[in-house]
Amino acid sequence: MNCRNCGYSAVSGSAFCANCGVAVTAAQAPASQEQPLQQQQYPPQYQQQYQQFPMAGGQPVADRGKYGQAIASLVLGIISMITWLIPLFGFPTAVAGLILGIGGLKSSHKAMAIIGIVLSSLALLATLINAAIGAYQGATGQHSIINMLNY
Repeated sequence: MNCRNCGYSAVSGSAFCANCGVAVTAAQAPASQEQPLQQQQYPPQYQQQYQQFPMAGGQPVADRGKYGQAIASLVLGIISMITWLIPLFGFPTAVAGLILGIGGLKSSHKAMAIIGIVLSSLALLATLINAAIGAYQGATGQHSIINMLNY
């Protein structure tokens, strides 16, 4: 028997066409098969919005990349609050957190991006102060590691 929608040769006993997915009519389907769920139809004024931003996992597909940036900014902000003690690691971590946080501001998870920006900014400030103090102590001979190397 053939599908009434696309003409594909349907397997007997199946409730849907294997080619287009349309439900087989009651005359074609066995009586024991359940009726398929109807797709939700949106009002015409919202059709374009739902076609433009299809949903995937509860988030619009267009927003998923920015959501990842907000999370990454938050994580890097937390990590940079620890790595500021070593300026070599603290500086790139804080800068990356700032850049991703600014990109994540356009997502629906703006709060995470803002927290990431604040934490990264504080860590960047602490990193720069730590680097400046270390450079000053090294230049004036007050740094303990420099003093150990001179003896």
